[in-house]
Amino acid sequence: MYLISVIGRTKLPHSLIEQIEGALKAQLENIGAKVNEAIAAEALCKVHGITRLATYDTKPLAIEAKVLPPSGGATSS
Repeated sequence: MYLISVIGRTKLPHSLIEQIEGALKAQLENIGAKVNEAIAAEALCKVHGITRLATYDTKPLAIEAKVLPPSGGATSS
């Protein structure tokens, strides 16, 4: 921020610096809101006694299936 606000003003137009500062401010506010949301969610979990969040196995199940042809013999697939 120092580089943009102080040093950047010596080499770049004031309007460009204001545009950059506005974009950075918006990004920081967005990140701050996400952090606050995460903190609130964690506090809510603690209030309700939730100590660990659920995890899910994303790997597909691998099972062997046997198909019986009309003749009655077993084959694997």
